[in-house]
Amino acid sequence: MNYYLGLDIGIGSIGWAIINLDKERIENFGVRLFDTGEDQRKNERYSQQRRRYRGIRRLFRRRSHRKQRLKKYLNLIGFITETQINNYFETHENNVIKLRYNGLSEKLSPAELAACLIHICNNRGYKDFYDINIEEIDDPKERKEYEEEHKALNHINQLMKDEGYRTPAEISRCEVCFACVSKLGNLFDSILDHVVKFQF
Repeated sequence: MNYYLGLDIGIGSIGWAIINLDKERIENFGVRLFDTGEDQRKNERYSQQRRRYRGIRRLFRRRSHRKQRLKKYLNLIGFITETQINNYFETHENNVIKLRYNGLSEKLSPAELAACLIHICNNRGYKDFYDINIEEIDDPKERKEYEEEHKALNHINQLMKDEGYRTPAEISRCEVCFACVSKLGNLFDSILDHVVKFQF
């Protein structure tokens, strides 16, 4: 006898049917239900959650690795030892934005300069690889987000140009609207640093 096995494979079930070709009839059929791999409360797949958490772990690990490589390099060139850097962070105020601002007009110690370099290394920002034409973005939500980002960047660039600021750190120290953001950023950075220490 000749049979066909038909399968309907979905994300939460597999449907099947056995067809007898000689008698031209369905011999048997059924469905097997199983866990879809979705979090019903959040309406998203568990794999998406795992990917997001994995991305966060990688971010912390890479940030920590960049910091360690910079410390090793500063030690290698004889600028400052890792012990001196660690002692500085343990014994001094960790307001790096203030240090970066002060460094524009006064000489910093090697430990202070190392602290500034580590801060820049950890908060290095992001640059688009491609020039994106806003007209090519179809999703209205994504287009709005892109417009807001570029509006903010243009505002900061114009502020630097009009007021003669030399660096973003100088803006965050001098402009009232950025001062509270700077304090929150320092708090957030210190929280992240403590979290990284407990990463395995």
